[in-house]
Amino acid sequence: MASFLELDDIFRRYAYKILQKRVNWFRRWLMNEEDYVCEVDWSYLNLDHKVVKFSPSQEDGAVMETNWGNVMSGSRWVSLWSCDFDNKADGKQSHTFRGSRDTTTWVDVELKQYYTVDKEPNININLPPSFTKVRAGRDNTLNVNKVKGQIYKELLTWEVNSQVEVVPGWKAHAELLAKEESYNIEFEIRTTIYNPKGVVPVYFKRKNDGKTVFLVNVYDYQSAFKTEEDDGVVKPEEKHFIEFLTEVNDKEGEENEQKYYPQLVSHGSIDCLCWSDQKVDIKTSPLSMENHSDGDRNSVVSQDRNSIMSNRDSTGLNYTSSFTERKVMKRTVYT
Repeated sequence: MASFLELDDIFRRYAYKILQKRVNWFRRWLMNEEDYVCEVDWSYLNLDHKVVKFSPSQEDGAVMETNWGNVMSGSRWVSLWSCDFDNKADGKQSHTFRGSRDTTTWVDVELKQYYTVDKEPNININLPPSFTKVRAGRDNTLNVNKVKGQIYKELLTWEVNSQVEVVPGWKAHAELLAKEESYNIEFEIRTTIYNPKGVVPVYFKRKNDGKTVFLVNVYDYQSAFKTEEDDGVVKPEEKHFIEFLTEVNDKEGEENEQKYYPQLVSHGSIDCLCWSDQKVDIKTSPLSMENHSDGDRNSVVSQDRNSIMSNRDSTGLNYTSSFTERKVMKRTVYT
C-alpha cells in the first residue's frame, strides 16, 4: 500500500508551533487549531528532483504482470508487415515495398512512497539517457501529479518505401520490423526543498469567513523537517520520508559554511512497453522448378502478421482507459 507525506501539514504544524510561542498565554488558551485553515505560499519554495535509482527489476525473458496484461521483459524485433514477391518471368522484376503500420508505446508509473502538496503529488522523473526511448525521444521527463500514478500513451507510425529487385526464378520476402522493448523499472527520487527568498509565509484563515487572522513568516523552514525530539514537527512514523542534504562552502579565502536542505524520498515502479527502432529485412531464395514452370508468370502476396489497429498494438493489448495523449510520430525508412 502506498504511503505519503503531506507537506502542507508539516508547515502548518510548525507555523502553529511558532504562533503559540508568539501570542500571550490568554490568547493561546483561547486558540483552537481546528478553527483555522492553513495556506502555505509555495511560490517562495523551489523543489529540485534528482533520480538516484532507475534500474530494471527483471531479467530479459521474464513475464511481467502489468495493468495491461502480461508482457515479456527485454527487447525483440517484431514483424509489423510482410510481403512476398515471386518472379516466374524471364526477366528481372522490380517491386515497391511500401506501407505504414502503427504501434503504441505506453508507460505506467506507480508511486509507492511520495509527498503531496495540497493533497496532490508533484514529482518529476528525469529519465536517464539510455531510457529516453520510453518517451520516443520527445521528452526526457515524466511528471507524476496524480495519487494513483500516471499513464502515458503515444502512437508511433512506422513507414517503409523500398525497392525490391527479383531475378528470374527467384522469390523475395520483405518484412517491416520494429524493435519492441518492455521493462519493469524500480526508481527512487530525492526532492530537495530550497527557499531562495529566505522566508515562507504561512496564513491562518478562519473557517467560517475565510478571513486571514494570523500570518506566520517561517525563516528556518529546515527545522520544520526535524523530528519532534529535535524541536521539529516530524513524527516518528514520518522519519523515513525525509533526509537532509549537506552543502559545504569551501571557497578559498572564505570560512567553511555548511547548509542543510531537507530532501523528500519518493520511490515507485514503472511498467512500460516502447518501440525504439525499425528496419526492413529482405530475404531471397530460388523458386522450385514446379513453381517456376506452372501458374502465373509472377505474383505478390502481402501479409499483415500482427493486425495492428489504431487502438491495439502488436502485443495484442487493448487500451480503454484515459491516457495522456501525444502527437502521432512518423518514422520513415528508405532503402
